[in-house]
Order: sequence, then structure tokens, then C-alpha cells
Amino acid sequence: MKIRVGYVSNSSSSSFVVISKNKADADTVEAHFETLKQHCDKNVFDPFSVGEKKFGWQTVKYNDFFDKLNWAFLQAFYASEYCKKQEPLSLLDKLFAEADLFFDWSEINELKKSDHAYIDHQSSCRDDEDQLHIFTSMSALKAFLFNKDSYIQCGNDNG
Repeated sequence: MKIRVGYVSNSSSSSFVVISKNKADADTVEAHFETLKQHCDKNVFDPFSVGEKKFGWQTVKYNDFFDKLNWAFLQAFYASEYCKKQEPLSLLDKLFAEADLFFDWSEINELKKSDHAYIDHQSSCRDDEDQLHIFTSMSALKAFLFNKDSYIQCGNDNG
């Protein structure tokens, strides 16, 4: 992974993440929390129920909140499962507890069984733990999820 001024990128052949160095303002964060609540059942959100779930070699730029949230869920799962790091899952829980929201992590177990949701291995922390940069602090996670200038760029330079 190469750290560049203002953003981080793994320069893989499939996907990379750009995190804006600008903080998301409180109104934007609150608006996203309100949108998320619309997809909750009694303040419990089922990951992957909304947004992109498969981040492979398609050439697409994702900056939708739910797409970025699913990317974060997947990276946190991979960190826990393959890198034995629990901090990313804990940070996601803490962030959304601020809005009295909780996650149904039971569907996460489905990720072990199928390709229900995934990030191409070259773009996940399974191959590159620097992918966990979005979890270095609460402000980094918020900048990734809530800032409209942060995004995931998928593509394929093998063709």
C-alpha cells in the first residue's frame, strides 16, 4: 500500500480506497444515521441488506454510504477472521452505538460459507493489513463512511 498526501491506496489490480482528509460535518453524519435507521428493525441493522456486497474486478467507483459501510463491514470481518484483530468490529459497534444503532452480526457467519459478499483478496486485509487504515481512529472511519469525497475505486489493470 502506498500512502499519498490526503488519501491512502493499496494500488492493487482490483480496488483501492480513497479517504478524504476532510472531516464529515455533524449534520452529514446525523443525516446518514437517520437514513440507516430507515433500514433498521428496532434499531438493529442487518449488514448487506442495502448497497453493494461484492467488490471484485468490475470498473466502478463507489461513494454511496451503504456501499462504503458494506466495505467496512467486510474489512472488519476479514480482520477478525484472518488477521485475528477485533478492533475494527469494535470501532464499528462504537460508532453506531452513538446513534443507538446496533448490528445483527449473525449474517457475518454466512461470509465463511459462500460468496454472499466479498472483497477481492488483493484488496482486503487478508493479503494487505494496510487495508485496515480506515479503522486507525474514529475520525478516519467517519471520514471514510460519511464524507462524500471518500470512495472505493474498483477496476482491473490485468486486461
